[in-house]
Amino acid sequence: MSELKRLKIARAHCKGALTRIESFVREPANIASATIDVLEARKDKLISVLKQYESIQLDILGLDEEDSEDIGEMEDKYYMTLGKINEAIKILNKSEPSQSNCMSSSKLPNVEVPTFDGKDCTKFKPFYELFIAVIDNNRTLSDVQKLFYLRKYLLDEALSVIVNLPLVNKSYQEALTLLKKRFDNKARSICNHINILLDIPPMLKGTAASIRTFISQVQQQLHALKNLDEPIDSWDRVLICILNRKLDSYTIRAFQLERPQSTNITNNGGIYSIFGKTCYGTIVVFLIRRSQLTVANVTL
Repeated sequence: MSELKRLKIARAHCKGALTRIESFVREPANIASATIDVLEARKDKLISVLKQYESIQLDILGLDEEDSEDIGEMEDKYYMTLGKINEAIKILNKSEPSQSNCMSSSKLPNVEVPTFDGKDCTKFKPFYELFIAVIDNNRTLSDVQKLFYLRKYLLDEALSVIVNLPLVNKSYQEALTLLKKRFDNKARSICNHINILLDIPPMLKGTAASIRTFISQVQQQLHALKNLDEPIDSWDRVLICILNRKLDSYTIRAFQLERPQSTNITNNGGIYSIFGKTCYGTIVVFLIRRSQLTVANVTL
């Protein structure tokens, strides 16, 4: 391989490295989720790449004075990328809580706030309520610090909703409003919980572990629906049909033999709670007892 060809390959490598850094900087979500250390590392790499490019370009011109490389285009790309990185670092330096604040007046409770990516809107309410409890209610944090933490806990689609808001105090409430408008959709959440309930895998065998998992999955969705003000206390017959399709045949036969024969399921003025003495409640009690008997190695 000739020296000129080797230098042109090295130059192409430098241009590719710069393009990758530029692509990273052009994506707002990358800047929003990046730490100061990451940005500083990208900046150092960018500066190093340009120096290497300039050195290689001089060597190429020494061998080929008619080389058609557009150096100005490369420099424009470099200065634009460097400016965006410096701007992002400056913003983070102003908004990120200092180590001293985090260790003293702005110290957060030892509670792990989960991330939220926006793919499952049923997860928004738990995320939002925990964030409000841990971050929003912390009076030692300024609004811009709260916004910094909010962006830290968001990913993908959820982060894209607020990523273009400037890191200033007034953006925090706007960010919460935008997130609630996008993801706090009651009708959509109800539909998702019902779909999850319908999609619970059927039990192939009524072992203790499978019964406990099944009960937990069902009750989790029903609790969520009840918190969304759905009248699940009146869904007794519907739930019976759904659950009968999920239980294994042997467990269904055992329940049919034990369930109350009366079809008049009332409680003198209202339908029982889903965990009371309705047919659904009877199924839950039956399944819990059956799982306990299975654990005790009792033949069912």
